[in-house]
Amino acid sequence: ASDAAALELNAKNESDTLLANSKREADAILTSAKEEAEKIKDIMDLGYEYREVIIMIKMLPSLYTYDIDNIKFKIVCLVNLGYSYIDVIKMTKVFPAIYSYSIDNIKIIEA
Repeated sequence: ASDAAALELNAKNESDTLLANSKREADAILTSAKEEAEKIKDIMDLGYEYREVIIMIKMLPSLYTYDIDNIKFKIVCLVNLGYSYIDVIKMTKVFPAIYSYSIDNIKIIEA
């Protein structure tokens, strides 16, 4: 009887551990999804449509990792080089890799 009780206790402990791990994994996935949705919203707030943001991310997956303030800074730098805000948005829709360039490299391309 004590062997059966020990097996039952062991099974319960394993079950509790699996449940706790599953909950942590689910929480991590949910957190990641919320962060991705927030990043998409932040980029949309710059003047892009949802579909455009998704296409841009497919073209440049690392866009997810870029700080929104850095993206805004690069937009400002491009505007300071003489492009209109609308032109910057249009260019980066077609070629989002512009956001991956350093400011110095953007200035070289412009020249």
